[in-house]
Amino acid sequence: MDRVDLAIIEELRKDGRLSLSDLGRKIGMSHVAVRRRLKKLIENKIMRVSTELNVRTFELKLSMLMMEVETYEKMTELVNTYIKCPRILMILHCLGGFNLLAMIWAEDEDTLKSVLDSCSIRTREGVRRSEVCVGELFYPEYLPIPIITSSEAEVSPCGLDCEDCKRYEEEKCLGCPATRKYKGLAVLTSAGQG
Repeated sequence: MDRVDLAIIEELRKDGRLSLSDLGRKIGMSHVAVRRRLKKLIENKIMRVSTELNVRTFELKLSMLMMEVETYEKMTELVNTYIKCPRILMILHCLGGFNLLAMIWAEDEDTLKSVLDSCSIRTREGVRRSEVCVGELFYPEYLPIPIITSSEAEVSPCGLDCEDCKRYEEEKCLGCPATRKYKGLAVLTSAGQG
């Protein structure tokens, strides 16, 4: 990477919708040269282009989970189980007492409570103790919230079935977005129409 690559990354970070021509004008290159560099950055897994949603627009609820996992093997097992969970935005291996941190999202408070209590990574075998911090996001305003518009899966990526959950049965949880049982798509689509 050089200064030109860094300039491309910075301009796209500010506005990911810039055309190659506009991006080229901003950094003083042709759109063909920009395309070539951008392709190389993506192929080398230095960056990717993705969509992020405004957390405030959708009034999404966020929580940080701090966990002490008993062994590295258990931690690896938890990460491998939850890495495809559409509610987890980030998993971080930490040093110190709490050695695993995860950021999760939910559409409303009831669903957040369900996710924290019923199907959370923190409730799994190997987690000695955990702390939960529910909060309001100040920065960044946009996050990569996974939106799954249709799924035929019966069971969530973590192996749980929403129909076995009392809170889901009582309509206190919208379910897992990665299954056909998810009831939350309307919540997301109606929020963006205001």
